[in-house]
Amino acid sequence: GATEFMVYQAALAILLHKLGGGTDIALGSPVASRLESATANLFGLFANVVVLRNDLSGDPTLRTALTRGRDTVLDAFAHQELPIERLVEALNPPRRRSRNPLYQHMIHFRGEDWALASRKLTDTGETTIIPLPIDFEVSLLDLDVGINVTPRHELDVRLVANADLYQPATVALIAAALNTTLDAFATTPDLPVSAVQLLPTADLARLLAPPTSAAVASSEPAAGGSVETERVLIALLEQLLDITGVDRDDNFFALGGDSIVAVRWSAQATAQSLAFTPAMVFEHMTIAELAAAVDAAAEPRSGATDLAQDYTPMSASGLDPDVLATLAASWLNESRGQS
Repeated sequence: GATEFMVYQAALAILLHKLGGGTDIALGSPVASRLESATANLFGLFANVVVLRNDLSGDPTLRTALTRGRDTVLDAFAHQELPIERLVEALNPPRRRSRNPLYQHMIHFRGEDWALASRKLTDTGETTIIPLPIDFEVSLLDLDVGINVTPRHELDVRLVANADLYQPATVALIAAALNTTLDAFATTPDLPVSAVQLLPTADLARLLAPPTSAAVASSEPAAGGSVETERVLIALLEQLLDITGVDRDDNFFALGGDSIVAVRWSAQATAQSLAFTPAMVFEHMTIAELAAAVDAAAEPRSGATDLAQDYTPMSASGLDPDVLATLAASWLNESRGQS
């Protein structure tokens, strides 16, 4: 058997596959992460995010895709107490500030037990609790799909897309295609995924049409920076990590770097007149790429036509910009005091 959630996440995975997402579809999903009985009645945030990696290779039927998805969900939920930050650290995928390193789509599900209906909090009935709707209007990913069971046992489905990527008309087509996919699970479960007709031909052509051609100038720096910039960055990083033998092609995170090290590295590099901000390491993870970005940031800007990347403070460890600024100032003063 399969739960409602297993069906919904499989349907979303198939939809993304049919829209060109490939056969390896990763979805993020929040979990309560309250496996221990001691946490059952505690107030507090124990939530985590699991990654549901759907295998749609070999053109499976909807039924087979659901079976695979069921195993994926069970396996992910069995490991829901593993912090997703640890997973990112272990896998060490390439980072981009504009993208989540593991998934670009999120599915939220609230079953009947979370329906927005008042409940008695005590046996006497003197105290009741009324759940409030949780609405989100901005997606930090490509697509957020929220599916809630209502007190009338109906489904309230909400799609929130990244407005920088999708126009409202496109999102409406995606919503219609998701509805069609769910219908296919109910009516033709033995249909191959390739045979599922998401939308009328004209609408599907609009949805799959390539973006309008627009000349987009690349803002990527050159393949490498100056030898001197690379030398300074390597020397500082070796000192911070207490290692030797760092090469220009080494990855900052693979060497053991993190956001705190990035702040200290930036502060010490700034003390040596390099235009280096902590956020740069998340866009340019090798020494060569980073040196090129640092050199490019030091070049004079040419007003509105300048294409250099505008870097702002950020942190993968949850520190806000004010805290990062304070740390950077402290370590900058420390670096100047040691020089």
